Amino acid sequence: MDIQGLVDAINEACQDERKKYYLKLGDLIKVLEENPDCLIEIGAPHSYRGYYCDLSFERGEPIKASELLEELKSNVLNKELEGYKGGEFLMSEDVPCWVAYYGSCGEALIGAKPINGKIALHTKKVD
Repeated sequence: MDIQGLVDAINEACQDERKKYYLKLGDLIKVLEENPDCLIEIGAPHSYRGYYCDLSFERGEPIKASELLEELKSNVLNKELEGYKGGEFLMSEDVPCWVAYYGSCGEALIGAKPINGKIALHTKKVD
């Protein structure tokens, strides 16, 4: 196996482990579909700086869940996003999600739940 193949295999194994604990894109889409009128305070989806193959969102002003859902379905789901330092990474339903500004590491998104007209995000700092 060449060096790049080895690195790719390690990255894939690590992402598989994160998928067990972090909210995946498909899970987030399901929450948004079930609660289209709720407000959510994330947007600007992009490849995560910590793991380019994962998806990240920036915190921002509240928007309707239906707006974020439309953006995800149109521009992210099953599309390739450019990594912070290059490369193209497919954002499928099973990619783990993070909350971080572009170019920065942040917190793992581990849950999203509608509460009182808003979608509350549960995040976790990861060392």
